[in-house]
Amino acid sequence: MGSFPSGKLISLSGVDGAGKSLQAALLAEFFQREWDMRCTAVADVYPSKQFRRADDLRSCFARLQSYDVVTTRFYLSSKWHYDLMMRVIYGSLGDPALGERGIRTVARLAERDRRLWDEYVLSPLLHAGKILISDRYVFDEVAYRMIDYPNLAWLRGLFSGAPRPDLALLLRVTADTARERNRHRSDAMTSIIRRTERLESLISALDLVAEQYELTVLNAEKDSTTLAIEIHNQVRSAL
Repeated sequence: MGSFPSGKLISLSGVDGAGKSLQAALLAEFFQREWDMRCTAVADVYPSKQFRRADDLRSCFARLQSYDVVTTRFYLSSKWHYDLMMRVIYGSLGDPALGERGIRTVARLAERDRRLWDEYVLSPLLHAGKILISDRYVFDEVAYRMIDYPNLAWLRGLFSGAPRPDLALLLRVTADTARERNRHRSDAMTSIIRRTERLESLISALDLVAEQYELTVLNAEKDSTTLAIEIHNQVRSAL
């Protein structure tokens, strides 16, 4: 690993279509190329998007700990939370239908899953000196909740236990770009991508979150290679 700092967290935020997953993969390649680090992604060693019990999270950590760089998400969802969110995202049930009480309940479920993911996987990996690249983070979670529950103070308080990244980036694109990039992806089926006003609300919420949390905002309208170089320069400067 050479002299590169260990135990660091980098987060990439933005709407679907901003290029987070692609840039996370390119960043992992950057670490491998520049410092000969062994890289993997949670999805490669633990394909399921949900867990049933704490032993599932322990198993996930055991599979990840031999790598130097791990690409992850903000958290892994418990089965009940995952099933509910699939109804919200892809079904006819949208967050407005949940009502304020329901929205707060779903947010608390997300925070519970976040704490478990942090306890069993995220923090142990950081303490072991791993580099973590998070494709979405607490900033995205807060922004998505704000579409239907614009109480930033309550949401910030709820997710206040999330570790602060060493480098937090917002990849910003317009609504038109997001829709075009999602045209042939399953993401185009989400209620947010389908409905212009919700997508615009999400972009505005991300802008506000970026200001409040002091994220570094990058113009992600540019081609992926140019954006990757910019991100890699940010990594060199920040870490």
